[in-house]
Amino acid sequence: MSGSGRWRPLTEGAAILLPLGLMGVVTLFLAPPLGVVSLVAAALVVYAFRDPDRTVDANPAVALSPADGTVLRVGPVFDDYWQTEMVEVAIFLALWNVHVQRFPLAGKIGRAHV
Repeated sequence: MSGSGRWRPLTEGAAILLPLGLMGVVTLFLAPPLGVVSLVAAALVVYAFRDPDRTVDANPAVALSPADGTVLRVGPVFDDYWQTEMVEVAIFLALWNVHVQRFPLAGKIGRAHV
């Protein structure tokens, strides 16, 4: 929840949440144990895609992690698409971590590839 106490939309999580929730409601009538499992899975999706407010001190000399979780590795990698060396930050997100990515540095995006 945000500081105002309201939920932010689950834009990316909706593609997973809606089928799980629908399956949970339908299977509650047909096979109650499976319905409970589906509804618990839907609740976990809601929990993983929550977007709490973060308060950070702006310090241009510090790079913050873009996500909750455990930083596994920070180091150079060669990117095949851009044909250049870049810095990779590998972060493991457990189910209980917030699955929202943030911008840890100020700057402008010059080019992007999806």
